[in-house]
Formats: sequence, structure tokens, C-alpha cells
Amino acid sequence: MDEKHQKLILLKKQSKIIKEVSPIVSHNPAHWQMTAQEVITFLDREKLKELYDPWWIAGFVEGDGSLQINDRLQVVFELAQMQDKMAIYAIHKILNLPSQVLERTSDGYTKLSTKNQLALKHIMKILDGKILGMKSFEYKLWCYAYNTKLITKKQKAKEILTRIRKRYVKQGDME
Repeated sequence: MDEKHQKLILLKKQSKIIKEVSPIVSHNPAHWQMTAQEVITFLDREKLKELYDPWWIAGFVEGDGSLQINDRLQVVFELAQMQDKMAIYAIHKILNLPSQVLERTSDGYTKLSTKNQLALKHIMKILDGKILGMKSFEYKLWCYAYNTKLITKKQKAKEILTRIRKRYVKQGDME
């Protein structure tokens, strides 16, 4: 699989056609040859909100998002994707995040991350009442950590989130 993946990366680099943009995002054929980042700059936030509504974003966060408390007890929001750069750049623009999108060209890994207080408050407003699956408890705990000023409470929330993630990893190893 690794060899196959490396060959596909090589073929993509050699190809003159790079299709990162779906016609549903932009009907302009000229955009289809641009990178996701370039196309997102042409589209306004309202158009993106129609394509990536809050319920879609909440589902995406449940699948690929990470709600964390770092070692400095700061609340952090991260979202990462291996091949779909368009969604990451679109969400970055919709949420109006001040941080940059990080992109690793070696494997197509694209990630946005923020600990900006205003951005986190905006993210919570968008996600409120929409995280309904397995990540709903993590989300509530993460929001609690954001809203509390007590260091002991943030530390306890961090410990619980860490235990939950370890349980996910163990279950993933069993499959």
C-alpha cells in the first residue's frame, strides 16, 4: 500500500491536471485547475456558508475534529484532513480564523488549528446543539474547560479528555 501511495503521489505531481475543486463549489471551469486555497479566496463567505452549513460543519468536526486542552491548559480547536483541502480552507474562511492553514505537501495533510478566544467562542456558537454523536460529551467538556477560570477544573477536564482518547485508540487497535 505504501508503494502504491508513493506512485500515486508521483503521478499526481507529474500530471498537468490537478483537480482539487469540485464543480459544486465553483461552476467556473477556470477554477477547476486552481488549488483549493486559490478558489476559496474567490468565493465569498456567504456562498461557502450555503455549501458548508453549520450542521455539515458539526458532522465534519465529529469525524475529523479535535477538541483539546493543551499542556498549558489552553483550549484548542483543530480540524485535519488528508486529501480534502477544499473543506479545510472553506471552514477556515467561514469561521474567519486568524491562524494559517497548515499544509504538508508530502502526504496531502491539511490542518487548521486555533486557540484564539474569539474564534473559539464563534466555533462554540456554531456547534452549539449540533454535536450529537460520540463526540458530544467531549464537546461539552471542552466548552466547560473554555468557560471555567479554575485551573483545577481545566486540569480535570484535560485528564478526562485524555482518557477518552486513549480508549478510542485501544478500541481502534482491537478491530
